[in-house]
Amino acid sequence: MESKHVLVIKKKDNGLEVINNITAYDAKTGKLEYIAKRHVIFFYKINHKNDLFKSSHSYIDDKLVSSSYGYATGQTENSIIFHLSGSWHIDNRDFHKITSTITRNSVNSMTHTVEHPNLFGFNSFTMNEKYTLQ
Repeated sequence: MESKHVLVIKKKDNGLEVINNITAYDAKTGKLEYIAKRHVIFFYKINHKNDLFKSSHSYIDDKLVSSSYGYATGQTENSIIFHLSGSWHIDNRDFHKITSTITRNSVNSMTHTVEHPNLFGFNSFTMNEKYTLQ
């Protein structure tokens, strides 16, 4: 699957709101597969030691197809790691140890990797996204 993402990022009082408009294409044929929208909120909870949280909901044809929620567990100079729980329309399982890593590769690009481990420690599936500022 190949996709085009258009992000709108807005600063809010206690964090950020990101609207990600996604157009997905079949990687082999180039045929349009779907148009989706992902709504992500990064926010601080003062009553949780001011920890950073992430909440995400994705929709295709205005129907909820995935959701995740969790908190930041680590950071480096150019990345932040979240521990999430969530579910996805492509899998009937709920995941409770999702790792979401957002890395700023340069001034104009960042990557987002989401890993979903299974009971045996292998990844049930991984999602890799690369964003380039245009």
